[in-house]
Amino acid sequence: MDILYQLASLILEQHCNTMYNKHMGSQIQFGKNIRIARNKIGLTQKQVAYKAGVHTNYYARAERGEETLSMKTLKAVCKVLKVKSSDILDF
Repeated sequence: MDILYQLASLILEQHCNTMYNKHMGSQIQFGKNIRIARNKIGLTQKQVAYKAGVHTNYYARAERGEETLSMKTLKAVCKVLKVKSSDILDF
């Protein structure tokens, strides 16, 4: 029984790691996409953050894939960057 428990724990851990890596990969890609859109229109992170109504550090973390934006903030950022959400979301 102990071996079965260890095996189940290992399988669960691997599954969680896989799901986490997939999530982080898409979050990092999202960050790259908003950085590309920002650079195309020649704005700084500070300018985008100000116009979207968020703190510069929060926006910078989103570009690095370290932060998940709320729907409200995503909408504001898309408006500032003059893109549709489908242009920057990776799905």
